[in-house]
Formats: sequence, C-alpha cells, structure tokens
Amino acid sequence: MVGTWELDTTASTFAPGPPPKSEIRLYEPEGIKATVVTIYADGRRSIFEYVTSYNDVIAAVTGSDTSDAIRMPKVDAFTAEAELSLAGRNVGRTRRVISQDGQP
Repeated sequence: MVGTWELDTTASTFAPGPPPKSEIRLYEPEGIKATVVTIYADGRRSIFEYVTSYNDVIAAVTGSDTSDAIRMPKVDAFTAEAELSLAGRNVGRTRRVISQDGQP
C-alpha cells in the first residue's frame, strides 16, 4: 500500500454524497503514515494526516476539522476499514480495497 493513490470516484460509493472532486493519499512506510488531500465538490480543500497501525489502537488525526482520531481494523491482506471519530463520537467509516495485483 506504500505509495501515492488517487481515488477513483467512479468506482466508489459515497453516502451521503456528493463525492469529492478528487482525493490523493500518500502512504509512507512508517507504520501506516498517511497524508490525505481532498478537493470537495464545492471546491474546498483539506489536508489531514495520521500515523496508525492495524493493531486496533486509536490514533490521532491532525489537520481535520471533522475528525480527530482514527482506528483501522484490517479485514484481510487487501482490505482495511477506517473508523473516524470526533470528540469520541463516530463520524465516519471508510473501506479501502487494494487490487491483488497492486494496481489501481
């Protein structure tokens, strides 16, 4: 998963919508260090970061006004879920699936 990944909005679902215009995620090999740059449908831009692991810990999220913590349970070798929270309240859930050949 290390590398730069671009969200394919046509292959993703968003509830509630609308989907973002774009999202780029940079994953670095220090645990799971992520930098996420999102351009929303209304043109707003956000950048947030976190360093976490798959060992069921809650890690801090910086740079976001909508979440301050993340927990990333691993489903299998190619799938992980992210549970985002703000002030201890669940505010979102995502599911990331990487193709088995490692290609987008």
